[in-house]
Amino acid sequence: TIMRTQSLRDGDVIFSEGKRFAFGFFSVGSSKLRYVGIWYAQVSEQTVVWVANRDLPINDTSGHIKFSSRGNLCVYASANGTEP
Repeated sequence: TIMRTQSLRDGDVIFSEGKRFAFGFFSVGSSKLRYVGIWYAQVSEQTVVWVANRDLPINDTSGHIKFSSRGNLCVYASANGTEP
């Protein structure tokens, strides 16, 4: 669970109950671009089911996620709150 007042940094992963799904940052193949999404956690080949920033990936591992005061999921490219 992530609370509205918390943030999730690149490298942190949240698992669903039963650990079937994972939520966090990921890269595709050998790319350094970072995406935020949900993927199946218990399969050998990464299978992504949802991506938040498909059109605006982050170029490095400085990203973090937090919720706005209205409850919207926000993806930032650095700890200082810069959007990608």
